[in-house]
Amino acid sequence: MKKRIWAVTNYGVSLYPLCLLGEVLYYDCHKLFGRNFASGIGEFKNGVNRWAIFPGSREQVARPVVVRILKDKKWVKKVIAKNYSACERLLLQADKTFKADLTEKTDKELLALYQAYNEKYRTAYLYGWLANAAEAENNYFSRILEQTLAEKLKSAGRPEKMGEYFSALTTLAEDSERDRERRDFLKLLAGAKKNKYLKKLFFRHWQKYCWLQYDYDGPALTLEYFTAEARALLAAKVNPLAELKKISAERRKLLSKQKRLVKELKLTPKEAYLFWLGRQFAFIKNYRKDVLYLSYYRHDFLLKEIGRRRGLSVKQIKHILPGEMPICLLKNRCDAGGLNERIKYSILEYPPTGMKVSISAAARSIVKEKIASPEAKPNAGGLFGQTAFAGKAKGRVRIVNVPEEMKNFKKGEILVSEKTNPNLLLAMKKAAAIVTDAGGLTCHAAIVSRELKIPCVVGTKFATKILKNGDRVMVDADKGAVNLLK
Repeated sequence: MKKRIWAVTNYGVSLYPLCLLGEVLYYDCHKLFGRNFASGIGEFKNGVNRWAIFPGSREQVARPVVVRILKDKKWVKKVIAKNYSACERLLLQADKTFKADLTEKTDKELLALYQAYNEKYRTAYLYGWLANAAEAENNYFSRILEQTLAEKLKSAGRPEKMGEYFSALTTLAEDSERDRERRDFLKLLAGAKKNKYLKKLFFRHWQKYCWLQYDYDGPALTLEYFTAEARALLAAKVNPLAELKKISAERRKLLSKQKRLVKELKLTPKEAYLFWLGRQFAFIKNYRKDVLYLSYYRHDFLLKEIGRRRGLSVKQIKHILPGEMPICLLKNRCDAGGLNERIKYSILEYPPTGMKVSISAAARSIVKEKIASPEAKPNAGGLFGQTAFAGKAKGRVRIVNVPEEMKNFKKGEILVSEKTNPNLLLAMKKAAAIVTDAGGLTCHAAIVSRELKIPCVVGTKFATKILKNGDRVMVDADKGAVNLLK
């Protein structure tokens, strides 16, 4: 029997709402992409999740998707527009819950809010999955962009510009929520000495942006996080107004460079469209994450209220499958012991009849029967991946996958991770360079490295398996290479 292999790892997660993503991939995707992904298996163990998939299964969806996006610009723009509208509806639903007095709601009304969120969540994820669908295991769409640019640079006799030009052409000059927070924060600091309502303004800033690193399970940023950030900037004698001008100037410089490169490389309309799409994909993926994190933060207030009524923690509530929630809420049948077993170790499957969860020995039996663990086989001669942001950096390796591993991270170290997420942002800001096992031009590490302007190589597959804490490496993001130094 053909077996699945482990492909993706997530940290700080629960069964819910991640189980809904599986429903999108294995039950809904045919509505947009013509076929569903081959059914994967999710493993959940004390907040760490792995997904096992059939080798090559994502490519089966990626190939026809890429063919269509290359031919049908109108369809692409329609999907992008639907993504934005679906995300707005999801946020409105989460905001409705956030602003409501949930203690006054009946159990039936709480269930209606929960189910409405799930429905809008699945729709938002479906339309937001276009960039992921086009990339698959081996960054399918990104490779097309790389090949297109490599051919252009070869013709121009400038192959050494690959990393620099790829970074410039795939970075969208539009603010993310992190960019907006940074601008707002600098404006706040710029007026700090004159404004007698500074404490209140800081509080409002915290309320507006506390969710930025929430990820699936939180926590939200504290007010102290922002005040500490302010003290650090003031101690470093950062001029807020000068910094704001610098940000605006860099944005104008990027736009100007992109226009210049289109002319310099003599990109055809089709080639220019490809890089426009690459920029859109990177931005959309970042935008979707922002929307999801804000929605998780707001939606968790509903889960807390459900937990309060049933004597369960939020972590326990997040291990109830959506199809089980009516029984828990309306019939008051919640197995706390069974939920604790799911937290410890559980396996999630997606048969045609609907997702199901197994625990303990039954879960381990599924892994043994249906999932293989092949040996890692790195490329000879070093680690190679994709350039996310060009540049070079030397430093000592620090492997960081969860916030707890950031504790000893020193400025100038090389951050190596399976894949990054917003909870690792403090380490990313200190890093001289970023290297990941997974990801393409639209991944979190790629997006943040462009914002921070530090060298980044993504999709090496084996960095966390080959490198060790303390190893000295040279990250040559211009060539997508990571080399051990003696």
